[in-house]
Amino acid sequence: MFRIGLPQFFQRLAFVLLSLALLGYMGYLLAGLYRSRQALQGYQQSEMLRETTRRAQALEYFFSERMVDLAELAEDRELRTYFENRALGMSMRYGLGASLYACSESFADHRQRHRLGASQIYRRILFVDADGRVLVDVPGQGQTRADGEPRDWSAFLGPERRAPLLGRLGTDLVLSAPVIFKGQWMGHLVAWLSPQDVFAHFVGGDDPSRRVTVLRHQGAVIARSEGASELGVEADIPALAALRPDVPVTLSVRDAKGRVEEMRVAEVPVSGTALALVTFIRAAELKSGSLGLLIVMAAVVGVLILLGGVLSVHLQRRALRTTEQLLQSLPSGIVVLGKGRSIVLANDAAGAILASRTEALLGQDWSRFLRKEPSQVRGPVAHEVQVIDALGAERAILLAAIPATIGGEEFQIQTFVDLSDRKQLESQLRHSQKLEAVGQLAAGIAHEINTPTQFVSDSLHFLKGAFGDLQRLLERYREVLARTGAAGEAEELRQAEEEADLAYVAENTPPAFHRAAEGLSRIAAIVGAMKEFAHPGRREMAAADLNRALRNTLTIAHSEYKAVADVETELGELPEVVCHLADVNQVFLNLLVNSAHAITDVVGNSGARGRIRIRTARDGDRVRIEIEDSGSGIPEEIRDRIFDPFFTTKGVGQGSGQGLAIARSIVVEKHGGALTFESTVGKGTTFRIMLPVDGAPARG
Repeated sequence: MFRIGLPQFFQRLAFVLLSLALLGYMGYLLAGLYRSRQALQGYQQSEMLRETTRRAQALEYFFSERMVDLAELAEDRELRTYFENRALGMSMRYGLGASLYACSESFADHRQRHRLGASQIYRRILFVDADGRVLVDVPGQGQTRADGEPRDWSAFLGPERRAPLLGRLGTDLVLSAPVIFKGQWMGHLVAWLSPQDVFAHFVGGDDPSRRVTVLRHQGAVIARSEGASELGVEADIPALAALRPDVPVTLSVRDAKGRVEEMRVAEVPVSGTALALVTFIRAAELKSGSLGLLIVMAAVVGVLILLGGVLSVHLQRRALRTTEQLLQSLPSGIVVLGKGRSIVLANDAAGAILASRTEALLGQDWSRFLRKEPSQVRGPVAHEVQVIDALGAERAILLAAIPATIGGEEFQIQTFVDLSDRKQLESQLRHSQKLEAVGQLAAGIAHEINTPTQFVSDSLHFLKGAFGDLQRLLERYREVLARTGAAGEAEELRQAEEEADLAYVAENTPPAFHRAAEGLSRIAAIVGAMKEFAHPGRREMAAADLNRALRNTLTIAHSEYKAVADVETELGELPEVVCHLADVNQVFLNLLVNSAHAITDVVGNSGARGRIRIRTARDGDRVRIEIEDSGSGIPEEIRDRIFDPFFTTKGVGQGSGQGLAIARSIVVEKHGGALTFESTVGKGTTFRIMLPVDGAPARG
């Protein structure tokens, strides 16, 4: 005999009880679902009836407003003026015609003021007198009668119709209101309305796949929503005659393809009119559903319960992936440290800063990247530290450490940003400040040199003039001595002149004065150019003469190129350019010095001379400055790096690598221009500067 052990027995019993409980729960769910579907069906029917009633009430209010509106128009002052003129015996030629024209204008204004969305409410307004004659027709049909319009209005209207009336002529709805003058019936106002326009405004928007609504007048369908044709609701449906107001019924309707479909139908009358709204909803939308469907739904519920745990795990994994994607999208580097300060998580930004693939960082010791373990980094306050990336390069980062506890395990989140760009900007700023200080010092020195130079120049001009006067005086003395015949005195003076070497002095002193004056003029020109070049820049842009700025820069940089190159200028006619002139001068100087150095690399101490050619011209709304040299050219492999900060091909101590970087920053970023170059190795390089004339970035 096979015996079940006691623990196994209780396990199986627990399983059976759990299964019965689950079956009972599923039965409970089935019953609940059935009741819910029944309640939902009743709610949907009630909602259908409420929505139809709401729309019918909106139509009731609209038509009541129109009846009041038309009754007020029947009291129009222009109409009363017409009746008064007719009572005075005026004819149509004298008085009555003008009164009817004024009535037409009043009716037209009334049509224009009363609108339904973008359309006019009234398609047409008539005034028919007691004899059935149409006296006013706005906007007018000419000789053509509207659909359903009677030939004899006297048979259609009469004094017994003393209240506003809503009727139908053809496919249009017609409102009529009696015109009473001094207690006597004088005729009727008749207004046409489009039932489809009114219906579309108040009832439009049904989903044709679920609901169709029609508007009936005395049993005839006069307007319908989209989809009515497909359901066969084109004209009168005989079964609709059996409808009772506000009581939904089920009807069989044959659609346009000949298929018969059950529809749940509810009719709600529009109070005060002969109109009624009828709503059709597919019965399948309201059915409570079969028992098989409910069983399937219950089974689905059971499966969902069993899959709840799996779904929970999936959602957790998805949340983890979302978190990882969020970390990857951050611009700051992030590494998460586990036990032993090993990296358990890192984003792509961290890999980029540390010059390593993100996957390669995982499992590595974070301390190996730190040049020195920063003891002060123990909280969210950031500190600057030095790191060594995977390539061995050292760089500065701003680091903050945040402790975290996840699932009972201790972690540390290290967030950091690369400070390399900021360091470069700081270096450029210090360089600019140094240049500004040097410029201010040069301006001061130039001012100090200018004053004594002026003194010396004035004195030289005085001595030059005085010496000329003395020369003329000596010539006069000689002429006088020759005429007096004092041979002994003349000989004595001649010997004195020879001892003083007067002829040599007279021959060489004027050229000496000329050379001294020319040298002082050169000093004055250099000092003037230096003062203008080193003048402190203005914060705002100002109009400047760039040709003059180039000439001053050539004067300042003369010592850089005078021994190795000749300068040729082709300065075109330029407008004044709105710019920061001090910064533009710096660009010119940097490019000229680079050209001089490039030519020096070629000619060396051979005594040969290179050429620097400067051209300026206007180019649309920009100006173009080209500085061409006959230097060695720029090698192909470094052309994409020459504008990088600190990049230089010169020896240690011969260049900072900032000249072209600063020039490009000034031209492109500060002035919205362009700085490009063309170079041929062994022939030379041409740098091209494009600057907008108005100081704004050039268009196009």
